[in-house]
Amino acid sequence: MNVSLEDPITLSVAFAGDCKTAMVWTYPEFKKMCKELKGDNMQALGGKIAGMKKDIKNDPALFVKIYEFTFKYYLDPGMKNIECDTAIALWP
Repeated sequence: MNVSLEDPITLSVAFAGDCKTAMVWTYPEFKKMCKELKGDNMQALGGKIAGMKKDIKNDPALFVKIYEFTFKYYLDPGMKNIECDTAIALWP
């Protein structure tokens, strides 16, 4: 996809696949990403990035959904809060 793992857009991609574990995309999650983003391979998904960034910027409801997803995505099992170091890295 030619996107750094530090780029926040990766969270939108994970959101599209309803991924359960941070930085791990299972095959079923990847297939769901492809379906949701209408791309059948990494190159096609990479071509969707600019449009995804625009959608997030222009749709406050989508932004909130991805923000809420991100909190749950990085939440350690059994915890109610994200580690401070993780939160700082995610929301500079």
